[in-house]
Amino acid sequence: MTFPEATTHLARFARWLGLIGLLLLGLAVAIVVGSVVFGGDVNAQFGYSILIAVPGLACGIVALPLSLTAFYLPATRQTLNGERDATIALLASVIAVLLSCLIVSIVGAS
Repeated sequence: MTFPEATTHLARFARWLGLIGLLLLGLAVAIVVGSVVFGGDVNAQFGYSILIAVPGLACGIVALPLSLTAFYLPATRQTLNGERDATIALLASVIAVLLSCLIVSIVGAS
């Protein structure tokens, strides 16, 4: 007796890539907002946040087309959690890209 897979590998990979990008950009936003609110050496804090944000942005940009591809694959619809993983990846990657825009606007305004 065979059971259907829980999700496709592409949807799972896109989900984790999007969540990692979201986590890194969330940490970078926290550093930028903390340096603006609490002061201190702003240039060093911005440098650290950019070093964290660039890999997060790369993860978000890569996860976006992967999640769209996984979302439209017929194999994804035939698994138990495939659409859920593809949707989480899509939302996480879009939010990660928006957080990178927020970082650029905060750094540019300071």
